[in-house]
Amino acid sequence: MNHLFRLTSVLLLLAMTSACATMNKEECETADWRALGFEDGSQGLQLEQLRKRMEACSKHGLEVSDNEYQIGYAEGIAEFCTPLGGLEAGEAGKQYNAVCPATTEADFLAAYEKGKEYHDMKSRHERAHDDYWDLVEEIDENSAEIADMKEELDSISDCDEYNKQVKEINRLVSENNKKRRSLSRHRSSAESAERRFNRFNGPYQDWRARFVEAQLAAEQ
Repeated sequence: MNHLFRLTSVLLLLAMTSACATMNKEECETADWRALGFEDGSQGLQLEQLRKRMEACSKHGLEVSDNEYQIGYAEGIAEFCTPLGGLEAGEAGKQYNAVCPATTEADFLAAYEKGKEYHDMKSRHERAHDDYWDLVEEIDENSAEIADMKEELDSISDCDEYNKQVKEINRLVSENNKKRRSLSRHRSSAESAERRFNRFNGPYQDWRARFVEAQLAAEQ
């Protein structure tokens, strides 16, 4: 069974069952405890998940097949604690819960750190990009509100209401001016983050392709 097939199996399992340890009565009654153990292990979760599942099912007067769960959990951990597992966990930004045995942890962590570096670079790029466009959207929304409020002035006859509207318009104009002054800084940050990510991503994807190919070949 190769890594891609096992990964597909895990994804299908995740689609059918919840990774959350809280289980209702029907789930406790019909649970495939080995499969659930594998699910938790393959996600790099701690064995503490078993206790949570046991507590949830005990509330319904049902027992957990802890032996079957632990068999599946060990199989899941073996699946997770590989260089490919580390790479995927790092790229997803998952926290490592120190679940891998000493025999596999070093190789797992080496790949995990590479994947985590990619995740962090990509996240910074996306965050800077989102900050810039969020600011653009805020300016556009304020501008539209200012235009609407200016149109409304002609229909306001009460002097106090008119002055109140003008005051609010001036406030929004002042707010927009401040946002526009910071827009160039946000654009520069977004462009800089994109350049850094692109410089990193090209070599990283080349390395990743070679790494995955080597790992899959080693599993055959």
